[in-house]
Amino acid sequence: MEEYINTVNPHASARKTRTGGKLVEGVDTIRAFNGFGTTKANAIAYAECANLYKHTFGDTVNIYLTAIPTAVAFYCPDAAKEWTSSQADALNIMFEALDPGVIPVDMYTILGQHAHEPIYSRTDHHWSPLGAYYAAQAIAQTAGLPFRDLSHYDRHVVKGYVGSMHRYSKD
Repeated sequence: MEEYINTVNPHASARKTRTGGKLVEGVDTIRAFNGFGTTKANAIAYAECANLYKHTFGDTVNIYLTAIPTAVAFYCPDAAKEWTSSQADALNIMFEALDPGVIPVDMYTILGQHAHEPIYSRTDHHWSPLGAYYAAQAIAQTAGLPFRDLSHYDRHVVKGYVGSMHRYSKD
C-alpha cells in the first residue's frame, strides 16, 4: 500500500501538549493525537500471531489480519511529521510477513478513502462508529459476507463528549 497523503489538514499548525500528546490546530477544528511508533520486529511479531493461528487451525478456519491505523496516519499535518512513524510502512511489513492462507484486510487504504469524513474522534484515540462501519464493511467484503448499507443505521450524537486525549494531555 502507498503512504496516504494528508489532504484534510496538511498545513495546520501543531504543538506538543504538556504531557507529550499532540494537538493540531486546524482552520475550524482542533484534533488531538498521539504519534505512532513501532519496530520492524514488532510488526513481524504481530503478523506471526496471525500465522500461528493459521498453523494451529489450518484450513478449517479463515484467519484475517486487520491491523487498524490510528488517526495520526490521516490527520498529521506536515509540521508534525517528525513526531510519528509511517503506519503504511508498518502495515506493509506485517502483510509481507504473513503466511499463505492468512488473509490481509487493508484498513489503511479503506480508511484513507474516507479521511474527509468523521472516521476518528477528534479528541480521542478511538475511531468513530463511522470508521468502525467502514472497517467492518471491508472485513465483510473480504470474507464474502453480506453487509448492510450505511442507510440502515441510525445516527446518534453524544453531546459534551471530551474524549480520552483530554485525560492524557490535560490540555
